[in-house]
Parts: sequence; C-alpha cells; structure tokens
Amino acid sequence: AQIIDLVISEDIIGLYHACGTGKISKYDFAVLLKEIFKIDRGEIIQSLSTNFDFKARRSLNMGMSNAKIKRQLNVDISTPEGSLKRFKQLYDENFHRQLKSMR
Repeated sequence: AQIIDLVISEDIIGLYHACGTGKISKYDFAVLLKEIFKIDRGEIIQSLSTNFDFKARRSLNMGMSNAKIKRQLNVDISTPEGSLKRFKQLYDENFHRQLKSMR
C-alpha cells in the first residue's frame, strides 16, 4: 500500500511491478508461512504445476522484477520473508481485529 501511495503522490506513469523483492515458489512460501507462524500441524507437500491439468497454460517462472519501481521511487521493498515477518508482527499486535472493527 505504501508503494502505491508513493506512485500516486509522485504522479508516476508507466508500467511497474509493485511486488516483493526476489522470488519464491508457492511451496517455499507455504513452508515459510508455517515456520513464521509456528504452525506445527499439517504437512505441506511439494508438487509441480506441470502435474495438474489446468485449462490455461501456466508459466513455470511467474517472478516479476521490481527494480524499475525501486529505482524510480528510491525505496527498498521487502522480500517475501520480510513481508511475512511483518505480517506476523501485525497479527500478534491484533491489527486484524482493529481492521475488522472498522467495518
């Protein structure tokens, strides 16, 4: 949200990827989420998207680069791990309940 606010306030025009720094597989993301939130139940099983019969073809590499927006705004953007740790911190501070109470 902060990046989008900056893009609007700086009146930036063009195509930019507002995404985390680095790339991570869905499997590695799930394992990291389980680790950061200290979830001790359930098993995460790794599989390949090529094992599934999707109606539309899927790229094997869906990573995007945020180098252009980082350079344009002169900002650092968190990695998936950093973002998950921040999300956990907000969760521990009951931020989700605060948001829910704003409805």
